[in-house]
Formats: sequence, C-alpha cells, structure tokens
Amino acid sequence: MPGYVARWFIEGDVDWDAWNEQLQRAGPLLAGALFGAGWCCWLDSMIYQAAVVGVSTPFKYQGPGIASTVALVAINLIPRRELADEAWEEGAEMRARLWLFCSFLVALGAVADSVAVLVATTSSEGLAGVGVGSVIQSFLILASSLIFWAFRSDGSQGGYGAM
Repeated sequence: MPGYVARWFIEGDVDWDAWNEQLQRAGPLLAGALFGAGWCCWLDSMIYQAAVVGVSTPFKYQGPGIASTVALVAINLIPRRELADEAWEEGAEMRARLWLFCSFLVALGAVADSVAVLVATTSSEGLAGVGVGSVIQSFLILASSLIFWAFRSDGSQGGYGAM
C-alpha cells in the first residue's frame, strides 16, 4: 500500500485540478461552518454561565470574538491576484501584503486576548466557561479565515474572489 501511494504522487496520477476544484467548492462551506461553530461555542458558554452558574458575562469579554470577526473580514477583502507579480499599478502588491499582514496581526492578537480572558476568568472571577469559549471561538474563526482565503475562487471563474 505505501508503494502505491508514493507511486501515485510521483508518477502524477493525481488530478490536481479536480482536487482544487473540489476544495474551492467545499472550502467556503467549511469556513462558514467553522465560523458558525466558533460563535456557537461562545454563545453556549455565555448561556451556560447565565443559566447554570448564575453569573452574567461582562461585555468586555466579547472583544476577542469581535476582533476575530473583523480580522476575518479584513483578511478576505484582499483578492489573491493582488499578491501576484503582475500587479495593476506600482505598489499594489506591497499594499496588499501589508494589509494582509496587519489583518493577521489583528487575528493573532484576538487569539492572545482570548488566552488572556481565559487566564483572567479562571483566576479571579470563576467564569472559566467563558474563557474556554473565548479561546475556542478565536481559534475557530482564525481557522475559518485561513480556509476561506485559501480556497475561495481566484476570480477567473467568478465567485468570491472576483472584485
């Protein structure tokens, strides 16, 4: 079996175009499912805290989820064709890369903020469920933004990346 798999990749029997087409079809669906799952985890932790523990969650702990969502939108505003060498105007490629870099910094900052929320809620306030929900939410939204950016269409077929 291992020899067959190695020969499959080496000899080129893989139809990479078909795989890419399937991933471009399923990628946005998977990204949307991860995004929804992230917000559902956060809502579940808030509802659990209010219904079972009896403690309402302060608004300040919603920052990581909101920042992750803003980063998802910012990451996916840049079409991949602007990162190519054939930029339309001089400097467009650099601006696109700088925007993408700053967007990823916001996303990673949201993950770090969610870890800080986890530490703060478990050590002092007893809102451990909210901290765990915040970390899961931030990671799922970050994964969603990466998957959506990687597997959306490139604009030649129309669709998400056509701007």
